Amino acid sequence: MTDVVVILSDEALKVFEEIRDPLNRIADGLEKMVKTREKALESPWDAQNERFLFAEDVRDILALVMDEGPEIEEIQGWTVRQAQEALEWAGALHMYASDNIVRVPDKPDFLKDRR
Repeated sequence: MTDVVVILSDEALKVFEEIRDPLNRIADGLEKMVKTREKALESPWDAQNERFLFAEDVRDILALVMDEGPEIEEIQGWTVRQAQEALEWAGALHMYASDNIVRVPDKPDFLKDRR
């Protein structure tokens, strides 16, 4: 993995501060799920009863860039990789919208039908 340096505007830094805690909770949750047991990779949302909190955080971050984001029940059916793709896309798009120079990945296929 290559380190990336991004120069953020003051406005982008404010936005980042707003979403830092949910992003950190998601990263911590993913790490914990992968470490706890192999079953977490098959059904990550059931790992250690963190099902609701984690899905809610993903929904909240997607809501920053989507008018009609997925419901918690739908997110709970995603794989860890799908959640990562959605978060990478939403985070990059949100930063790009704040005039930061970032590469925005393509919108994940499983979100293409949503605005």
